[in-house]
Amino acid sequence: MLVPDQISIVVEMPVSNWNGRYEALGGGGYDGSLSGLASAPTALAEGYVASATDTGHQGSLLSGSWAWSPKGMNQALIEDFAYRANHEMAIKSKDLIHAFYGSAPSYSYWNGCSSGGREGITEAVDYPEDFDGIVAESPAINWTRFVPAEEWPALVMKWMGDYLPSCKEKAVTDAVMAACNGTGDGTDDGLIDPRNCAFDPRRLIGISTPCGIFTAKDAAVVEEIWRGPRDQNGKFLWYGLEPGADLGPGISLAATAPAASTEGYVATPFPISDDWFRYWIHQNPTWNYQQESFDQYVKDFDASVAKWGNVLSTDDPNLTAFKDHGGKLILWHGLADQLIFPQGTIDYYNDVLRTMGGLANVSTFARLFLSPNSPHCETGTAGPLPVDPLAAVVKWRERGIAPATLLGAGTNPAGQTLSRNLCPYPERMAYNGHGDNLSASNFHCTGPPVSGSNGSASNTS
Repeated sequence: MLVPDQISIVVEMPVSNWNGRYEALGGGGYDGSLSGLASAPTALAEGYVASATDTGHQGSLLSGSWAWSPKGMNQALIEDFAYRANHEMAIKSKDLIHAFYGSAPSYSYWNGCSSGGREGITEAVDYPEDFDGIVAESPAINWTRFVPAEEWPALVMKWMGDYLPSCKEKAVTDAVMAACNGTGDGTDDGLIDPRNCAFDPRRLIGISTPCGIFTAKDAAVVEEIWRGPRDQNGKFLWYGLEPGADLGPGISLAATAPAASTEGYVATPFPISDDWFRYWIHQNPTWNYQQESFDQYVKDFDASVAKWGNVLSTDDPNLTAFKDHGGKLILWHGLADQLIFPQGTIDYYNDVLRTMGGLANVSTFARLFLSPNSPHCETGTAGPLPVDPLAAVVKWRERGIAPATLLGAGTNPAGQTLSRNLCPYPERMAYNGHGDNLSASNFHCTGPPVSGSNGSASNTS
């Protein structure tokens, strides 16, 4: 059984309890390892055959250096990463299943978050018969736009000469969570929906923090980070961080810096975006974000889309072939995702609605669920994280029962355990007005949310 190039695939197979199904496990970041196998024990315990791939190269999922060489870009490895490796995994895994068990899997499913979510949607578009159901969590679609947008916070702080230390970032996030408490579902439970949150960071000017007074320049930095990348004329490039999300990617404090000063603080760009500029855009391993001017950033943003859009953007809304195959797709995204901005996923789903006949048609095979307070890829315990979206897509595909809601469980900022039935977009959760506001049973789904004033609900600004 030949596998092209350097693609590594591992298939784990239950000996005695195979349920007849196959589950492919998506990777993360730039891949480079069999990270998807972290979920294999759960899949095997439930009777699934599980497989994962490194997508054709070895290295840290945070490093994009493998795509570059002094002789030029490694196009074959890039294509492996973008689409080829996962298709090969699907084909080879099914062949191995047939050889081992004597029959093909009755159903095949994809389950992945971040890059794994992107990979799942790529499969639905490019190879619609590979999988019968797909769970795409926090999907890294629109790669060529959101990855350069991840560099925006560090660059804003550099350009404005004001590096926000972590305690000021925390002051902002805490203030947002307090001011917008209840916008997530209509009750005082600590959940917020940034689309309904109109918090103005200038309200914090003059407050004292452990690392100094919050200044007008601090507020301006936060506004720019939330606003997201724009060009010289103010034209929208991509979304920024949502209010309430971690203001990272992070700040490093030099050991000699006084606690009540920002001297010695430097921005720490997210490694995935930093390597994107270094190896994919500038194609220069010595590049450093400190060299990046605003005008150059706008050029680099456009170059990102122009150079790599056809390979990595994964934003084709035409899922007709996947639908015709009988495929079912569950998308979900945390509204406090600090790495992949949720509005990009909302935009993609809206494009699918426009392309494929509206909500009544699309909801027969693809549904989007949004979770307030939830960060990237179910990290931590914040917000009502979906409990078992794969079970929901299996039930939908095999029994024809579409998920009216998606059960989520987690905590609020006070550390209280809560549950919610997440609503399919564009519906939103609403409190019934009585009963325990930590229990899913006391909420219902209602009409779409209204747009907040922070600009995150529209890319027309």
